[in-house]
Amino acid sequence: MRAVKNINLEKILFISIETVPQETELAKEGLMHNSWSERVNDSESYTETAPLFAEFGKIFCVSLGYVKNHQLNIKTIQGDEKEIIETTYKMVDAFRRTWGNLTLCGHSLKGFAIPYVMRRSIINNVSVQELFDVSGLKPWDINWILDIKDLWQGSSPVSAPLLSLAHAFNLDYAESIILGKDVASMYIHEEYEEITHRCEVNVRICHDILKRMAGIKTDWKDEILANAELGTLEKAYNGVVSVKDIGDLKDKLSSMNLDPKATKDILDTMFKGDIPKELEGLF
Repeated sequence: MRAVKNINLEKILFISIETVPQETELAKEGLMHNSWSERVNDSESYTETAPLFAEFGKIFCVSLGYVKNHQLNIKTIQGDEKEIIETTYKMVDAFRRTWGNLTLCGHSLKGFAIPYVMRRSIINNVSVQELFDVSGLKPWDINWILDIKDLWQGSSPVSAPLLSLAHAFNLDYAESIILGKDVASMYIHEEYEEITHRCEVNVRICHDILKRMAGIKTDWKDEILANAELGTLEKAYNGVVSVKDIGDLKDKLSSMNLDPKATKDILDTMFKGDIPKELEGLF
């Protein structure tokens, strides 16, 4: 794809946010009730719809992804909203100091995520970081953002949700995340891990799709890391592998149909040459 040809993945910061309603239910009267009625005029849809508006929703978490040594690393920031915004800005500034030029990448960044962070910054009395200040700009003026949605959609009037793209690109790990419409309900029921997991997986989806758009070949080691359960791999790299973990890893590697040499190479890397006997049948 011409728009992302010759990109340097190690100077791209992937970003995803999850938003939730400010209140668990709509007040029956008062300013909040009146302003919601004026804006949406549908009290039944408050919980699900409020997160879409910076006036009625808030940021629950922000996930940032960056590539180092060909590996995607993800950091998720959550807690008090003002602290989330301030920490996000600090991390973005740190990456800019290290990398120089910095490009933000994600899905619906120009039309939703970046303006949302900007508005919630103003509401929380936080100075808007330069890359998030899109006030008065047209989408084509925001050249420091690679928006997966815009790259895929082009001039077509038909929008492409991120899960649709995950399906198109056969990113099966996306099956594990909740739908966007369910985030508010999960928040109300305090199932916070599901929300942060969705945010992190969205970052991974954008990273993997951008690589495909840019024509960057996926190394077989990257394929393992993208498809295997991260907890198992982390334990393996740290040399802390239980019998159950080895069984899980064996099943996962078997299902990927890699050639024997590729399998042996990555197991050598993971176990520093001391491959458990239970895995020797894979190569």
